[in-house]
Amino acid sequence: MFRFKSLPLVIATLALGACQSKAPKPSDAPRAAQTAKAASAEPQDSELASDLRYFLHYYQQRQFKQALPFAQKIYQRRRDAQGDEHPESLLALNNLAWVHTELGQYDQALKLHQQCLKQRRQVLGESDPETLNSLHSVASVLIKQQRFEAALPLLQQSLDQRRQTLGATHADTRKSLCDSAFVYRQLQNYSQALPLTEQCLQQRQTALGEKDPRSLLSLRALSDVYLGQQQWQTATEKRLHALNLARESLGAEHQLTLTLSQELVGLYRGQQQYPQAYAVLERLYQENHAVLEEKSPATLTLYNDLGALQYLAGKASAALPWMQKAYEGRAKHIGAQDLDTLRSLSNLIQIHYALGQQQTALKLAKQAHAAYVQVRGKDHEDSRQMAALIKRLKQD
Repeated sequence: MFRFKSLPLVIATLALGACQSKAPKPSDAPRAAQTAKAASAEPQDSELASDLRYFLHYYQQRQFKQALPFAQKIYQRRRDAQGDEHPESLLALNNLAWVHTELGQYDQALKLHQQCLKQRRQVLGESDPETLNSLHSVASVLIKQQRFEAALPLLQQSLDQRRQTLGATHADTRKSLCDSAFVYRQLQNYSQALPLTEQCLQQRQTALGEKDPRSLLSLRALSDVYLGQQQWQTATEKRLHALNLARESLGAEHQLTLTLSQELVGLYRGQQQYPQAYAVLERLYQENHAVLEEKSPATLTLYNDLGALQYLAGKASAALPWMQKAYEGRAKHIGAQDLDTLRSLSNLIQIHYALGQQQTALKLAKQAHAAYVQVRGKDHEDSRQMAALIKRLKQD
């Protein structure tokens, strides 16, 4: 008997217009209180005060291109008036470096952050909080450049010195701790990542609450560490816990909740726990179907995935309506000859065959073969496989 390939299962990323959780800003990014204080401290220099206000406005609005010329002017005016090594000049240099960072101009940003670090060490000392901020800033840019090996010793130094000067539970110390854990995860050094990720999670839950998005991201990161260690059950339990907390605190439509749901489906599927995977995805659908756009590719992929999971769980009859919905929707809204549409059609053929509906499967196989030949050409693997399927269906 002809053996079909396993159904493709592509987990869609739903776009429902929900607000994504934002990562906390780096600890030494321009701070509103400091900049405003600097502006009010020099009322006699109205031009500088005006530049500071405009810089702060544009930076807070994330309009970094507009903020850049003001940051450059402020730094130059500080240097001219107070010298390169004055703390206010170094603060202006730091702010300029962060504008370049936010613009993705990492080479220039790194150069400026390193310059600021060198001068702060000379002026303020190795263990001054502002020096440690610059040390962490250099590491942050290296992380953005994915230069994890280079960032790691700087983060370790930042973490050790912040623990000594600020304390183990200070917010800046926690930032160094969590970033160190992140780098070890990126390096796939899970034995080092595990204790740091656990500490990061514990401190965030204590300081922010277990339902804060940053705590949820740490719980998700801990799941990643266990997954990297091939501890699938523990990884799944942590991901499920994060999902439940996200659903309670952020709501079913929040992007983090959606992401955790989809990732949990992948974990269950990786363990061939198809009923559990289907339950998560079906609940996601029930909670969000009112805002799903029927013609959205992500929605149509969701239908395909729901059908695929039911089929993989041995429930072909329950899979049929989902896959029918996926195929008809893709044919209508994306096009009958689109490759995703043809994949849904191939899935539909497989389900009809599993249900013993050979004639329906044969009819659809002929339709799929004609489309594959037109789109891919008669010698393409997809066309040849569909032709072989038609031959075997006729024999059956």
